[in-house]
Amino acid sequence: MTDYEKAVVLWQSREIKTDAELADIPDSKVLTAAYFHGKFENIHPFADGNGRTGRLAMNYFLVLHNHPPVIIHEEDKKAYYEALEAWDRDQELEPLLAFLRQQTIKTWEKWIRREEKRAGNFQELLEI
Repeated sequence: MTDYEKAVVLWQSREIKTDAELADIPDSKVLTAAYFHGKFENIHPFADGNGRTGRLAMNYFLVLHNHPPVIIHEEDKKAYYEALEAWDRDQELEPLLAFLRQQTIKTWEKWIRREEKRAGNFQELLEI
């Protein structure tokens, strides 16, 4: 690991707060994850894999703080890149924050529908 990569890791560890410190901030987990992700992607520390690494670190933080991971769906990538661009251009976090909130809802609505269908299929088997 290069010194630059170590600095990014150290910066990340200072940015992540405890659940108690985040409790007073509305939507703090997604807000913190969005801020970290925007900063990480702006730094762009690696020659390749920055997006995957940044999304993995963002989701690690979310799961670590009992929040579901955010899945960026293929059909929403353009909006994702536009939100990151707003951060790069203006340091404006709201577009990225709104996008991550929307993707969280979309991801878990799909998951719930799939599980409800699976439960319905299981119920049909029990009735046979």
